[in-house]
Amino acid sequence: MTMRNLFAVALASALASAAYAETPVVDFDQGQIDVSKIVAGLKDDVKKDEAQIKDIRPAYTHATRDCVDFVFEPNGPSVSPQVWLQSTEYVQECSYHGNPPTQHCWERPGFTHTERVQVEILNRQPVYPWEKEIVEVCLEGHWLSEYLLAAAYDYKVHERGGYITLTPGRRIPMNPDPAGIMAGNLVPSGAAFALGFDDRWASYYGGEQTSLKVALRENVPGWFDKTIVEKDISFPAAASYKVNFNDYLGEFNAKLKPGAKYYVKWGFKRLGSVSKPKFMDRGNTESVPFQPALEVASR
Repeated sequence: MTMRNLFAVALASALASAAYAETPVVDFDQGQIDVSKIVAGLKDDVKKDEAQIKDIRPAYTHATRDCVDFVFEPNGPSVSPQVWLQSTEYVQECSYHGNPPTQHCWERPGFTHTERVQVEILNRQPVYPWEKEIVEVCLEGHWLSEYLLAAAYDYKVHERGGYITLTPGRRIPMNPDPAGIMAGNLVPSGAAFALGFDDRWASYYGGEQTSLKVALRENVPGWFDKTIVEKDISFPAAASYKVNFNDYLGEFNAKLKPGAKYYVKWGFKRLGSVSKPKFMDRGNTESVPFQPALEVASR
């Protein structure tokens, strides 16, 4: 192949790879040809092509997240069942259309990861009857993560090949049982009402305090209900408690009206080391019409 043909092929290749780029015109009739300029021009074209390829190369964007909650009951097993988690990665791809070129991008599913997971509590320590421990395990892409949503101990977490072990440390108070205290029926008593409560777990709270928050409210049809009196009352932990609103008549915001309906909005806290002092909102009792006790006149 002659020198003229050799450079003709090189020039045609440069034009084919970057049609939009300016390529120097070579006059083969000239006696002297600057080869270094042509090679430099070809290198520039190759770099421009590589830049375009990088712009449209697929790029990882995100992955789906798959989670499972393992619940350990107080008297249940210390090893959970095995569960398969699955996470799919999504890839962004782009192409150029029109003149001037406009980029258009979309996502497509990429690689899907699967992981078999299982949790074991090593040397499990005692928990109270109302305490459930919960471990959440999530797979996102190829990353596996663990979260202690509810724990009675400061656990050291170790994971290997999807098998997760929890080693207990110091004891941590958990929330009290919301249903551990139940309200009875609101009953008219004297010039007001009385309300009793039963404590299911009192025997576990010996020497500690139970704080009841009670608000006697009037049920006002078609309007906002009215708070008559609100109190925070602490009791030594016991099987039952009683709140008599006659003890707080001097603090009432309004006099009770015969025939009007009243209810108690209430909740409680445990004060001590057994449980967290978290307020447990227990809602409202049934509404009851007020009927004042009849006074018997002495003769």
